[in-house]
Amino acid sequence: MRRHLTWIIPVVLLPVIYFACGLVGWALNLWATSDPSIVGWAGLISVVLLLASLTGIVFCIVFAIRNGHRTYRAWQRSKGRLTKRERAEAARLDDAQLAWNAAVSLVGDLQQERFPEPVQVWGLIPRPGEQFFYDVDAQYQRFYGTTAQWSQRSGFYMGRPGFVVAGLVTDAIANSTAKSAAMRAAAEQWREHQQARILISNQRLAINVNGQWLSFDFAAMTACYPDLDHWAVTFEFPSAEPLRLIGKGSPLVAVWSVLATHGRSGVLEHPSLALVRPG
Repeated sequence: MRRHLTWIIPVVLLPVIYFACGLVGWALNLWATSDPSIVGWAGLISVVLLLASLTGIVFCIVFAIRNGHRTYRAWQRSKGRLTKRERAEAARLDDAQLAWNAAVSLVGDLQQERFPEPVQVWGLIPRPGEQFFYDVDAQYQRFYGTTAQWSQRSGFYMGRPGFVVAGLVTDAIANSTAKSAAMRAAAEQWREHQQARILISNQRLAINVNGQWLSFDFAAMTACYPDLDHWAVTFEFPSAEPLRLIGKGSPLVAVWSVLATHGRSGVLEHPSLALVRPG
């Protein structure tokens, strides 16, 4: 019942405001009739009262509709009747939970010295001795800078000194703005944001980027930084730009990458994997 009060109270206030304003208006009318000298003040108060009552009525209607709709949607959700948007969000959360559970399950298996069975992968040709174990997806990003480029504006101005000065100042401001924007765009930052398919093998992460398979060998990694609080994992390489993977596939990628680079003991002891360690 408590949740219904958020729309019931505004509905109840509607007639209260209406009759209260009507009563005050009737009293003002009697007052003005008995004392003609206050007719002006009574009229002004009546106008203010009318505006206040209209404002109160509008607010009550808006709050009643908004809170009533929220209450109705909460009741619908409790019955499992979701909108298309809510169903999509629920599915996304379910997928994320399943991916997280897969990472927890892998750590649990490793604690018991059990290793997952390889899976069959078609399309990408495995290397000699290579086995694939997981097929996930995550957002792919690379960290690097570029060369700043911008167009230099230089006008030719003739006429009065004021006009020439104004033109030169405008050019200087435009050039400074263009340079600042170009420098910001060229600065080192995470780039190439895109959702990518990731195949996890005993040798590498094979990531499909723009329709092309890129290989990131565990043996070539110089650093691995799991960040499960933010569903992310970052890798560094001696001769390539850092790689970051974000999203539902990242916990499983993080666990397997630590296994491939630090061994089973690394998975059981790495502080950044504490969130997915059972118990």
